[in-house]
Amino acid sequence: MVIDTHGVPPEDIFVAIGSRTITVEFDVDRYQDRCIRPPASSLRFGDEREATYRNGILTISTRLIPG
Repeated sequence: MVIDTHGVPPEDIFVAIGSRTITVEFDVDRYQDRCIRPPASSLRFGDEREATYRNGILTISTRLIPG
């Protein structure tokens, strides 16, 4: 997943990646918080998870596994 966070400093972004949800929260009013779930209830996010921020672009990587 890629989110354009232009103008939001990284210290104002919170990312939590669990087995059933990815939560992205912004400490500024102009961005809406997001909660992402796997596309099917029979899937979950794997243990290999990573979020990176570079030049206003937040990239979140994880695998989907049966679960």
